[in-house]
Amino acid sequence: MSLGTELGKKVKDIMERGELVPDGTILEIIQKRLEKEESSSGYIMDGFPRTVAQAQEFDLLLKEKGSEIDAVLAFEIEDDVIVKRLSARRVCLKCGAVYNLLTVPPRKDGICDSCGGALVLRDDDREETIRERLRVYRRQTKPVKEYYAKAGLLCEIDADGTVGEVYEKVKSVIRRLA
Repeated sequence: MSLGTELGKKVKDIMERGELVPDGTILEIIQKRLEKEESSSGYIMDGFPRTVAQAQEFDLLLKEKGSEIDAVLAFEIEDDVIVKRLSARRVCLKCGAVYNLLTVPPRKDGICDSCGGALVLRDDDREETIRERLRVYRRQTKPVKEYYAKAGLLCEIDADGTVGEVYEKVKSVIRRLA
């Protein structure tokens, strides 16, 4: 989705207010994306659907296209680990490069390795914001897991480990599905 489009501007405005993008708008974005050639051989959705209503509408959209979901991967990890990881993230103001003080720190504290720009903690990576997002997750998104578990599509993955370790767990699940 391009931020230059009317839809992109609408979504940006909503997100900047800290609000959730309405289901209808999200589904419009998803539908446009699925119509692109690059989606014809498959795709992975990240962070969608966030509500049971979105999941149900997505199922209908896929059914209309003669398609279906192969699997839903749920990454399981303790809240304190999530907070620790996300609050260690830093982003370059100049080029957008992303670092993590725990796993991929910059060579020089507070300075981007790529362009020398300042690294900052984004507002949504502050502990209180992360914990609020986790509360929202529990209230709105956790029922989505139950929805897909009932459909026999849910695959839970223990995400407590290094990026490489979690990647190997994901590959293992995908191999079993193939």
